[in-house]
Amino acid sequence: MTIIAVDPIVLHRIEFEAGQSNSIVLSKEEAELTRLLIQEAEQNIVALEASLSLEKSRLKKFKVAIAPHKPLPPELLGLIFRYSAEGKLSIYQSYPVDVKLAPWALRQVCSLWRATALLEPSFWSNINFKFLPAKPMEEELARLDFWIKNMVHPSHSLSLDVQQLQIFRNSAQGVYDTVIRPYRSRIRRLQTHALEDFFASPPGSFPLLESLNLSILDVMMNWDPVPTCEAPQCFVGMDSLRSLEIRFAVCQPVFLPNTVPWHQLTSLNILWTKMDAESRPLRAVLALHVLRQCPQLECCDIVMEMEMGMDVMTSRPIYLQHLRSLEITFFGTTTAWSREHILEFLVVPSLVALDLIFYTQIEHGARATFPDLGPLIRRSGCTIRSLRMVSPYSSDMNITRTALDALTSLHVLRVDEVLFSDAIFEEIATGALLPNIRSLEVAGVGEGQEALRYLTELIERRSQPPSALNVVPGGSTPPPVEYVFLQLPDSSAKDEMIDFMMACLRQVKACGASMEISTSVSTLSSD
Repeated sequence: MTIIAVDPIVLHRIEFEAGQSNSIVLSKEEAELTRLLIQEAEQNIVALEASLSLEKSRLKKFKVAIAPHKPLPPELLGLIFRYSAEGKLSIYQSYPVDVKLAPWALRQVCSLWRATALLEPSFWSNINFKFLPAKPMEEELARLDFWIKNMVHPSHSLSLDVQQLQIFRNSAQGVYDTVIRPYRSRIRRLQTHALEDFFASPPGSFPLLESLNLSILDVMMNWDPVPTCEAPQCFVGMDSLRSLEIRFAVCQPVFLPNTVPWHQLTSLNILWTKMDAESRPLRAVLALHVLRQCPQLECCDIVMEMEMGMDVMTSRPIYLQHLRSLEITFFGTTTAWSREHILEFLVVPSLVALDLIFYTQIEHGARATFPDLGPLIRRSGCTIRSLRMVSPYSSDMNITRTALDALTSLHVLRVDEVLFSDAIFEEIATGALLPNIRSLEVAGVGEGQEALRYLTELIERRSQPPSALNVVPGGSTPPPVEYVFLQLPDSSAKDEMIDFMMACLRQVKACGASMEISTSVSTLSSD
């Protein structure tokens, strides 16, 4: 837009002739007029930029005025925040947090978002605090206390996971005095190391506690956290407790307070940090006694020591109608009878996942077997979909076949140190055994090339049409095996064996399945 009065012919000569050609030179008067036009154009640009900036600012405000999230109530906005921060909720640790991630970034958008984020309990009350050895304990405790006082709303409950890389009595005591004791009435979840002061807490100290994870420390720490009282009152009034894990150190005696509200637990884990010759795990009779008191259990992981004479002390069946996942680790010297006998007490109609791990020595003259789960399945009416079996020392293929024959609904089988005969592999391939299996994970099977060949053929056979599987007319066609994992011994990392593995992986991929082969050197995959 030109305000200066200029002859149109002169303006055309300046703008479209001299302005587009270096061969045309303006006169002195024309050059002076052009300088005035430049000055005017620059002023116009400044005015337009100011107007554009103003319009952009107005546009931003107009959009904010009708933002679609503004009508949302704070509760719904908070729910959206939780989904956006899923897997990245506030985890306060002893190093600076990343303010670019949720929930910190959400606080920086506007005052409404900041207020909503600050009032979202899951953002600030889930505290995973890791003490670092290089930092003074007093400084770390002060920082943790400051966080709770300033970042967690007084009306919100707490979830505390306190990790200490170096455990000493004074550090555990400091955690209890600074974090647990002052806030115990607000703690919803707690993972920590046990202390006498914890067990000495008066009744009703933890009214909101839903999940408790206690580590009973080793006597090598020069202190004994196990209270002399067999009925600590701290468990009295834990009406919200649903999940309990007690983890013992190697040499600790078992401590299971009779004041624990066993009847309301839905999750129970009784574990050891590691198992060796000095370990004193839970006696099987005591383990079954505890399970009998937990009718609401949905998942359980327990380590127990085998013993004789159990039929006299625990003859009544144990009904766990809600139990869906069960892991039992057997430890100690045992017989085939005692290992089988432990499952005879259980009635578990909802069981879908079962893990049986055997760290046992066989008495002289005893014959170990693959546990027959048929009686358990028939007695309970359960449908086991996933089974993990570690080191049952199976040697009798007839017993192994009988055990597999009962697992008609099994989808996932993970076995370690379990030997299958050629005939058993053949029956799995045709669907006569494990007709619904979809995933096989095998380790410790001895000669690697033979096992790999069997598994590759199994996948190929199960991917064939029903006519090739000899399916009975009117019978159901077994589904193809979708995934196989094979852990091979160290001797399998030879060049000729690697060539054979690659050939098998190509065959499996051609069948539309997936296979992973792991050695001490690497892991090969068909994908």
